[in-house]
Amino acid sequence: MTAGAPDDADARLEALYRAAAEGRGADPRSLRVRSLLARRNGRTREAAALAAKWVSLEPGDAAAQRLLARLCAEAGWREAAAAAFARAILIDPWDAASWRGLGEVHRGMGRARDARFCLAQAARLDPPEAGPAAPVAARPGAG
Repeated sequence: MTAGAPDDADARLEALYRAAAEGRGADPRSLRVRSLLARRNGRTREAAALAAKWVSLEPGDAAAQRLLARLCAEAGWREAAAAAFARAILIDPWDAASWRGLGEVHRGMGRARDARFCLAQAARLDPPEAGPAAPVAARPGAG
């Protein structure tokens, strides 16, 4: 199954989560899960709104910024996606996924020079031949 193509199991899972989380309010974990479920069930705009609430509660969380950026990109909101990816990079400059995402957004906006720079940064942090574990040792304080 792909994101955006809901099936009965996903809908049931989301209904169960809503019932279990009823009355919990808008805590970051609940917002994250609800955002991911909305995305999986094809409701990108709702997912982005929930991710934005998560970001407002935890602005220093790179994962929150990254999720918001991906959802904005999926919705076609390229400027908002670029801003969220840039915030994720400010929080964690060693995250290749954020650099790659920002590069793809820049490419989609016709900003070839910026796209090349971001994609080169991503490749330096996560070289294709070394795999995802390699850049961890390169982080300051790692190892």
